[in-house]
Amino acid sequence: LDYERQGKVVLHSQGHVLVHNPKHKTDKTTTLYAAIRMVNTLSNKQQTTLCTLISMVNSTAPTTTTSSEQGNNFHMRIFGAWFRFSNLPSITKERMHKDSAEATVNLLAYLDASLDKTSTLLQHFDPTAALSMRHHHHKVDRYLRKAALLSATTFLAKEENQNTSTLRIGGLGTSLAVSHGEGTLYHYDNDHYPAHYTVIFVLGRGATLHLPEVGRGFHLKPGDSIAFSASQQMHKIEADPPD
Repeated sequence: LDYERQGKVVLHSQGHVLVHNPKHKTDKTTTLYAAIRMVNTLSNKQQTTLCTLISMVNSTAPTTTTSSEQGNNFHMRIFGAWFRFSNLPSITKERMHKDSAEATVNLLAYLDASLDKTSTLLQHFDPTAALSMRHHHHKVDRYLRKAALLSATTFLAKEENQNTSTLRIGGLGTSLAVSHGEGTLYHYDNDHYPAHYTVIFVLGRGATLHLPEVGRGFHLKPGDSIAFSASQQMHKIEADPPD
């Protein structure tokens, strides 16, 4: 495999794994770790329920999205921002599509209720980033509530686009995308917020997240999750072969 030829070490151990971020700065603009692999963060029941809810969305939602950066064979649905205890709508085609709206709300609500273990571990491993992510949720929530009172054109003109960074993806619960489990090309997610972790949950079958700049790959079993710096670390996802 190409990552073996590059001298990468794929970590298959059963415990949590932390790899320091070589690009970390002390000014809180970056994450402390390049990646944090967390094992068994979703129970078997949670995994089964999430898979069922995703299938319900897939059966009713519009076509999936692809990206040339990630690879045109990587399909995902983008559900936009959602927040615990918030009823704000997300302006995405999945949330607006009448046939999939209810299924989408059910998926977001159940996932939101399933994040406690991952959130607790993040707070334990990198409390500075975890606190920033929590504050970020409230900031985006206030921004969207204000925007909901005005047309998008009027609001952006009034704000002179000063708060664009507020809506950058980053922070558990800020924005959700669900993929079909295909692999990606190597890429950076440049629109993700570098001070926060991007978190991947694995369902159905395992996958490996490759981070060549730190010389590591992280194998993830169904039910595991990984938090990593998606804007600073080149990465790709390689799905395990079907059984």
